[in-house]
Amino acid sequence: MTYKIAALLLVLGTWSASAAEKFYHTSDATCDGWPRAPIGMAKGFCAGIVVAPPADFGTRTIRSPRVLLPLRGSKDFLVTDVGNWNKPGGAVFRITAERGQPAVITPVLTDLYMPHAMAYGPDGKVYVNEQGRIFRFDPVSPDPQATIETVIADAPDTRTRFNFHPLSSFIFDKNNDLLLSVGAPSDQCLVGPPSSRDSKPDGDGFCAQSEGDYKAAAIRRYAYLGDGKWSPSFTIMA
Repeated sequence: MTYKIAALLLVLGTWSASAAEKFYHTSDATCDGWPRAPIGMAKGFCAGIVVAPPADFGTRTIRSPRVLLPLRGSKDFLVTDVGNWNKPGGAVFRITAERGQPAVITPVLTDLYMPHAMAYGPDGKVYVNEQGRIFRFDPVSPDPQATIETVIADAPDTRTRFNFHPLSSFIFDKNNDLLLSVGAPSDQCLVGPPSSRDSKPDGDGFCAQSEGDYKAAAIRRYAYLGDGKWSPSFTIMA
């Protein structure tokens, strides 16, 4: 069968192709030149293994990958890596992959605090959120670390607000407003011991965790002010 479009699956780390095949690749089939992953896909698509992680977590270059972003003007990808939970050690990596060659993983930013979401902003720079802020940087600069600029300084921060769901995501809407999710310290606003709570959320009531100054379990909207700037304060979208 001929696949006109190939979706490449990035299972990130530092394994060799032979190790990847041992654990993920169960046949001689390929996907656009890559070992084909044995998973179902939509008609006309397949998933190829580009990089796979070693079994030993401590030896991985990329430890806890979160979000993948194609690098504009290149065949490379950027990926955020939480690195460590509840302490610094996160990073943004650049992945260069060519068929028949080991993938090259290059650190772009280091010593981040649990970075997660990543997207291109209206100015063409890459935006990333970590605990407490959203920042932007130029990924093709000779020194990307030196180009970091904080854009939102009061993003959700579990270092000061305990939260069971610490990783936020964001997008830009058609007005370039920045929409940022805020996790909740519980599932479905359920509190107290399991024996005293219902397994279903109260659809008619308000969750106290969404009230007050923190407003967890919400989506914040930071209005775009133009010239690469956003309002330092937010309104609640949902």
